[in-house]
Order: sequence, then C-alpha cells, then structure tokens
Amino acid sequence: MRVLGIDILSGSINSKSRPRYSAVLFEDGEIVLREELGYRKLLNFIFMVRPDFIGVDNIFELFTKKRVRDFFFRLSDKTKVLQVNGAPERQEPLHVVARRHGIPITSRASSMEEAEACARLANMGVGYLAELFEDRTEIIVSRARSMNRGGQSKERYRRKVHNMVALNVKIIEQELRELGFEYSLDIKKADSGMARGAFYIKIPRSELKGIKSTRGTDVQIKVSPVEKQKLSFKPLRAKEEIVILGVDPGTTTSIAALDLGGRAVEVISQKELSLEGALLYAQKFRKVVIVAADVSPAPRFVSRLASKLNAQLFVPPTSIPLDEKRKLVEGELKSFFTNPHERDSLAAAVKAYKAYRKTISKLRRRLAERNLGHLFDEALFKVLRGDSLEAALDSLIKEKGGDNEKREQVFNNIRDENAGVIKTLREEIKQLRAMIDEKDMEINEKEKIITDINAKLRYLSSDLGYRVRKEKEIKVRESKISYLNRKLMEEKKLRERIQKELNQVRRANLLKSRKEFALVWVVDKFNLEEILKLKATSAVADGSALYYFRDASGAGKNAAEKFLELEPRAIIAERKKMSHLAVEILFTLPVIPPGDIELSFVGGFAIAEKEKLEKLISEEKEKIKMRIAEREGENLKSIINKYRDERKLLLKT
Repeated sequence: MRVLGIDILSGSINSKSRPRYSAVLFEDGEIVLREELGYRKLLNFIFMVRPDFIGVDNIFELFTKKRVRDFFFRLSDKTKVLQVNGAPERQEPLHVVARRHGIPITSRASSMEEAEACARLANMGVGYLAELFEDRTEIIVSRARSMNRGGQSKERYRRKVHNMVALNVKIIEQELRELGFEYSLDIKKADSGMARGAFYIKIPRSELKGIKSTRGTDVQIKVSPVEKQKLSFKPLRAKEEIVILGVDPGTTTSIAALDLGGRAVEVISQKELSLEGALLYAQKFRKVVIVAADVSPAPRFVSRLASKLNAQLFVPPTSIPLDEKRKLVEGELKSFFTNPHERDSLAAAVKAYKAYRKTISKLRRRLAERNLGHLFDEALFKVLRGDSLEAALDSLIKEKGGDNEKREQVFNNIRDENAGVIKTLREEIKQLRAMIDEKDMEINEKEKIITDINAKLRYLSSDLGYRVRKEKEIKVRESKISYLNRKLMEEKKLRERIQKELNQVRRANLLKSRKEFALVWVVDKFNLEEILKLKATSAVADGSALYYFRDASGAGKNAAEKFLELEPRAIIAERKKMSHLAVEILFTLPVIPPGDIELSFVGGFAIAEKEKLEKLISEEKEKIKMRIAEREGENLKSIINKYRDERKLLLKT
C-alpha cells in the first residue's frame, strides 16, 4: 500500500506565488521518499505515483475551494484523500492526534516531520475521508456538435444525429441490463430520435466497467461520478459498537457514547459544535439507537440530531437534578469526564440506558432462545419505536419469511418434553455467560496492556529510526569535515609555498637594488616554448636583462632569433651544448660559461656578484671583437685568393 503524507512548507495556496510542500511517501510501511516539491511538481507526482491514500492535516492546503472539483476529477479512482486530524468541524492539533497513536512529535515540529506524521497516521487508517462524489454514476449521451448552422441538408443531418443519440442510448441501456445494474433514465425527445439521454446508476464510477467516455463525429458519451453539493467527510474506520448518545448542547456541546452494556465508550466536548459536526461524530459508530437529553423538554439540537440519525429520542420526565447526575456517573464513569458539560451528557446517556436496560436484556434473551440473535439490531429498533417484543419478533419473522413458524413450533415441543434438561442447561448457560463476562473483562484489560506496549514499541522504533538517521547524517558530515580539513591543509601548504617564493622574490628585488649584486633570469631549457614564455613576461627589461640557461641544448634557428628580439645583454650557458645554428645567430652575444661565476638561486631568479659579472662580460666582448676581426681577416684573405685565381685564369687565356 502506498501512502503519501503532505504538509505545506512555505507560501499559501491562495497567494499569487506557488507554495512549496514537504512530501513523505510510504510503501508497505517503509519510507521510500522524502522530498520538498513545488505545487506543480507535487500534483504531477500524485498523478504519477497514484497512492492509495494522501494524508494531510488541512485538505485546503492542496487546492482552493474553487478548484476542489478539478483536483478530485484528476485523481485516480483508487486514491483517497484523508484528513488525519479530523473533519473541519472537529479538527484537533496534529501533534495531539499523533501522540495518541504513538508518534512522538511536538507542536514545533518541522514541516517534513509533520508530513511524515500525516503519512504514518494515514497508514494506520486514522482520519476522515474527504469525498466529493456520491456512490452513483451518470452517463450522458448527447450531440457532439451544434445544429445551428447548415445548408440544404441541415434538417436531414439533424435527424441523423438524433437517431444516432437514440441508438447509443438503447445500446447502453442493453449493456446495463446485461450487467444487472439498477439505473434510472431521463431522456429529452426530439422530432426524430433523442436530443439527450441521461443514465443514473447506483454504483460508484470505479465499479462500472465496459462503458467509457467517447466523443465521435456526431455523438458524445460522457461517463462521470455524480457530484455532491459540497465536500463531505466521513471516518475511514467506523467503530463496531451500537451506542446510546447523551447530548448536552450549548456554547460548549458535549456528547457521551455508551454501549448497550452500559459501558462508557467515549465522551467529548467542543465549543460551537454544529449539528453537522455532531452527525459526523455519530458516523464513528455502527449505529446510534437512542439519543438522550438531560432536560425536559429536549433542546431542539438534540431532537434534530435524533431525527437525522433515525434514532429513538429519550427525554426524562423532568430535568435531571444535579445530585442525581452525580450519582449516575459515580464509580468508574468518573474517569470519563473532565467538565460539567461532559458529566451532564454522560448522565443523560446513563439515564436512558437504565430506562431501557430491562428491555434490551429481555430482547437479547428471547432472541437467543429462538436462535435469532442476528436480528437483534432490527428488533431493538422496532421495540424502541413502541412495538412489543412479541409484535417486533412476529413482524421480523414475517419479513424474513421461510420456516420460522415451523421452527418455533418444534422448539415449543422440545421445551415441553425436556423442560428439566432445558432448565439445567439454562443455569449452565447463565454460569458460562458470567464466566465469559469475566474473561471479556480480562481480555479488555490485556488488550489495553497490549495497546500500551504497541504504542511504546512504535515510539521506540520511531526513536531508533531517528537515531539511525542521525548517525548516518553525522557520518556524512564527518566525511565532509575530513575532506574540508584536507583541502584546508593543501591550501595552507600552497599559501606557505607562495609566501616563501614571494619572500624570495622580495629578497631578490632587494638584492637587485643593491649595487654589488646583479639579477639573472633563470630559464630551464633553451627552446621556442620557454622563449615565448619569456616574451610574455612583462618583468623582462629590454637591453639590460641577463639570462641563465640550465640546459642550452636543443635550440633551433627560430628559438635563437626570438631570443634576440628580447635584446639580452648576455647569457650564462654552456656554449659547447648549443646547436651550430644557435651559436651562429648568437655570434655577437656574450656567452659566459656557468663555471666562471658563482650563482645563488632565489625562486625563479639567480644572484651573481655584479663586479665579477661585469668583468666577465667585458672579457667576453673583447673575445667577440677578436673573433669578428679573425672572421673579417679570413674573409679578406678569401677575397684576395679568389681575385688571384681569377687573374691567373685570365692570363692563361
């Protein structure tokens, strides 16, 4: 069984902005979903899941009074809406009803907790069913289009449509007869056939199979439940007792219920209780046979209630005095009332019971003797209406028909022949009944103990579930805290590293500002990628920067040419590892061997002794001049040799 508990989380159904809801779904007694949903998503979820019951503490949180019809028409046939804390006339706070059934929530519970309580109560069958439809179905057969406009064939077409309506009415009538359903039919005749046919069938829509709503070109058939004048409420589970109701009306109205053994079943009191509310309360019981007043004449409220319930009205000969009321409700009955109104209603019920106690007891005995115990309800109703016992029994026997008269004659003969045996058996029966009464009392006490234990078990199980959920949530949060701690440690380490590098850079800048040191840019590899990174760095100063290459191998023509665009002053690198093309392109650039000068590395930079570095650069520049001079001498010598060769060739010719 699927049960959906709903409670409004924020907003209002009557406001322009849509409300939000807390929803808890039970399936076979287990929670399978907890969700916060918007209004549209909630409706779509209800129509998709099709729960057996929807439990709420206020049904008008789901729809406005104008949209009642739309909501119930869209519900599945199997889905019932249950207001768990009573009908609107007799509502109780949700936490009060929940605690009564072993669900531990407070008046300050969250929306999700209240939704869960609604689901649990609905799952237990607690509450009042909200009903908009009667247990009847209507089938309307009518035209599918207007007949106002048309040409020359208008009349012929109209006759055809009316004949089709009449034909469909006859087909449906035949189907209903074959199914054996009781129905009534209202028709609106036309000059040819029927303009409309309406069937009213005495079964709920869900039980009418085989006939569906259809819409054709000419005729439409609409099958729908018969709608009540207004939304009504009735208890989901009625009690099995036949009761006597004592009523004390007024600003605060009290109603007391006694069973036919004189035992108090329930006593309630409520301010401004209407007649409709009292009728709704009476529906909790199997049948109300007597409605009693404590004053004479009976108040109009009491007499109207008796009339509506088709029950016998009991009015004492004179208004019951206060002293007599106290005597009527003394003993065990004292625990059933908490105020004077409840005491007066209970006294009225006890007074009525005592007035009819002998009649009820005698009727039970006579019916048991004739083996007609199953007719007790009907016989009691007739006796209370004024019939004698014999007249009531005779009337029922005639109504039921059969061989009851012959059976009575046989019983009389048996009694005459076995009078002594019957007397003994009656004594034994009397003793056995006394024993049964004692056992019934013991059973009732045991049932109360079992009920208390079950309530405690429900409380403990719900508490255990709460602890399990709490531990699970703690584990999730501890895991999240551990993750955040790890991230925090990583961020701290990163911050420390960056701070360290920042300190090194600051120190390098400080050292650079000092005249005795020179700042050198450190480059890992001499390739195009690293050179492009250098070009993108705004800190490189054109024409004055010094560079140290950790690995000078691998530089090609493009890398060397791009590097020259930075206008470096000098580089510190191993010339032997540089490619031939790089050496050629960087021919005029001072290249200082790393072994000739000591470097101190700080972050991405190096520090060198400025005086020594300047000396090495000067020496390297002198070497460059010498290499240039040598190259120019070799070029001049090559030109002279070439000229000589050309002259010799000319002289020979």
